[in-house]
Amino acid sequence: MSGIHAAIPRVSGRARRLLALAFGLLAFLATLCLALSGAAHRLLSDAQAHSSAVAIISLPAPMEDEEGAGDLAGIIAVLRADPQIEQVDPIPEAEVREILVGGDDPDMPLPILMEARFVRGVVPDFERLRFRVRAVAATAVVENAGRIGAPAAPAAAEFVRWTGLLLGLAVLALAVPLAVTLTAGRIRRHRDIIDLLRTLGASDRFIAHEFRPHPLNPILVGAMAGAAVAVVAILAVLMGGVAAAWTGIDGQSFPALDLVLLAGVALLVVAALAGGARLAASRTLHHLH
Repeated sequence: MSGIHAAIPRVSGRARRLLALAFGLLAFLATLCLALSGAAHRLLSDAQAHSSAVAIISLPAPMEDEEGAGDLAGIIAVLRADPQIEQVDPIPEAEVREILVGGDDPDMPLPILMEARFVRGVVPDFERLRFRVRAVAATAVVENAGRIGAPAAPAAAEFVRWTGLLLGLAVLALAVPLAVTLTAGRIRRHRDIIDLLRTLGASDRFIAHEFRPHPLNPILVGAMAGAAVAVVAILAVLMGGVAAAWTGIDGQSFPALDLVLLAGVALLVVAALAGGARLAASRTLHHLH
């Protein structure tokens, strides 16, 4: 086969560099977006794991002093029997009065309030809780009072999580079909030469190897370089504390697991681009038989 290595027309070095640059940029953007999405997700998960959800349960103001005592006792028993709830505390009447009427009108009937604190890290099912509480007292109201016990995750983290994920997937959805189209198109343009090579006994594996200089290698090299630059940039930003002010992600304690996941995202992007191009070459050659 050594005599037919020049059968496939070569592409200029400038064209190969431009192709590598284009796919490097796409790989950089995809890796950056997906990695930032993962970092924001970790931040939100950590904030949730180190805080407790709180529910406020209220009963309407009783008309008589002892009217709501039974319902209150029943609700407290139900809440304390729930394995997801760590602590239940009735809110003192003086505190309720101060919140609702500012201490005025001491004879005004007040609703009965209690606070239920969930086990740290639990994501509560408030619909299930409402069902259980109302089975004891149909007039009870259960409200989500947020989380306590840890600093709240910055609002930007939720935006970064979903925006990064969507943008990363969108870039991949553009880059992979582009790699497939470019590879398949170049092979189809040289069908006559491919038929000639097959007549001379060349295998599809050998013919695919002839297309490595363009477009397979530029796509692979560009994807690897772009993903690597994205990883270095993310590590520099997170470990340097540049992003901490607006994302709340503190890179000073960047866990080894996060490094593995970051490398995994980069490899996934490279594999998607390079694998798409190689699969396109194989399938196109097969269809040209």
